[in-house]
Amino acid sequence: MNNPTSDPTRDRLTGLPLDDKGWYQRQVSLDGENYAFKYFQCGSTSCITGGKNLDTSDPGTQAYMKASDKKVFDDINKAATFVAIASPVGVAGNVALRG
Repeated sequence: MNNPTSDPTRDRLTGLPLDDKGWYQRQVSLDGENYAFKYFQCGSTSCITGGKNLDTSDPGTQAYMKASDKKVFDDINKAATFVAIASPVGVAGNVALRG
C-alpha cells in the first residue's frame, strides 16, 4: 500500500500522483462540463483548503476558474430573481410598508 508521505511520486498530503513537473491534477464536473486543473504540492492542509497551491497559469485551471465564477454569478442572479418575484415591491417597498 502506498504511503503518500513517503512516496516521492505522490503528493505528500493528498496522495495523488505527481506529473513530471511535480504537480497533481484534479478533475471536477461543473454544469455538465468536465474540467481538469492543476495544483502545486503543498506543505500544509491550510495551503490546500485555501487554494493557495492552485496553478493559475494552467489553461485548464483558468477555464475552471472562469466557469466557477460564472456559476456563482448565475446563482446570485437566480436568487435575486426569486426574491423579486416573491416580493414584487422589492426590498425598499417592504421596508417602507413596515417602517
